[in-house]
Amino acid sequence: MDGNNQVYPLAYTIVDNETDRAWKWFMSNLKCVIGEPSNLVFMFDRADSTIVGIFKDAARVFRMSEFQAHWDQLRTFQNGAVLKYLKDIGLERWVCVYQTEQRYDNMTSNSAECFNSLTKEYRQLPIMCLLEHVRGLIQSWFYEWRNYWASRMTSHSNYCENRLTTECDKGRRYRVELIDCYRIHVRDNRLDSIGNLHTKECTCKEFDSLGILCSHAIVTARERNIPIHALCSPFYSVDFLMVVYAEPVNPLGHIFEWKRPSGYVEKHIAPPRRVV
Repeated sequence: MDGNNQVYPLAYTIVDNETDRAWKWFMSNLKCVIGEPSNLVFMFDRADSTIVGIFKDAARVFRMSEFQAHWDQLRTFQNGAVLKYLKDIGLERWVCVYQTEQRYDNMTSNSAECFNSLTKEYRQLPIMCLLEHVRGLIQSWFYEWRNYWASRMTSHSNYCENRLTTECDKGRRYRVELIDCYRIHVRDNRLDSIGNLHTKECTCKEFDSLGILCSHAIVTARERNIPIHALCSPFYSVDFLMVVYAEPVNPLGHIFEWKRPSGYVEKHIAPPRRVV
């Protein structure tokens, strides 16, 4: 996901089935291309169930007390089997409270399915036609987004601006008590929080996780006359987005002009067998 919370195509492949072997092959090749960048977390979609609402609530909250309340609800399903399953996955892999990096709130399954729907009718064509269609989509997306962000007059993405607007509205009802030159106790008539402008943290953990100021951090910044946009992660800035889409996606050219790696061996692939 990019700084505007939209799908950023990184790599794609076509395999027979989503097997462990296929995933291992894909991830191994992906690592060869992108290396091991810091602050990178991969999220895999899993099948929904009747308790998906409680699961999502448990995954998205930032306070331990709130997570524990949802966790206790999950304990009642299937005699604890659900709880064991989620524990075996590793809480640090899906719970915001236990996150080791940032932005665990992203639920990318719907976005991925939207991308899949764009290629659905092309899956009936020969594989090279399908691949060229996907490449063409990405080529047009990069061009359009590159021009879009170059024409924007705001300093940050639409997603960031909208979230800040919502959080600003929440903060209008808060009361503040100064602690020191960096920290302010914010009373929100709920659990309260302490915002720290020096470390860019808040005890509600939302600011720490997303890189966008929560309502408590916004109140803290305004109390110290600090522009709220200056405290947001550069990931959401328009300048960053322009860099992200700066590199064009070029056409592949004719197949006879492709550069083949050393050791390349021509292989004839027969069409699938049909059972009459």
